[in-house]
Amino acid sequence: MELLFIYNAGSGIFNSVSDFAHKIFSPATYPCSFCALTYGNLGMKKRWRDFISDLPVKSIFLHNDELVE
Repeated sequence: MELLFIYNAGSGIFNSVSDFAHKIFSPATYPCSFCALTYGNLGMKKRWRDFISDLPVKSIFLHNDELVE
């Protein structure tokens, strides 16, 4: 059994830098609520990391442009 998490954000360095800036300068308009829940400005939030590590199933994380049909 696996648990799939999908970020409403694109993958890659350009998207990462753009998302970082967007979250700092205009966090209320950032489109990925999951990103805001799981990541701060300096990386994954400790509470989230601990939660994921305690799950009894494998967790898979994808960005919306990494999905395949």
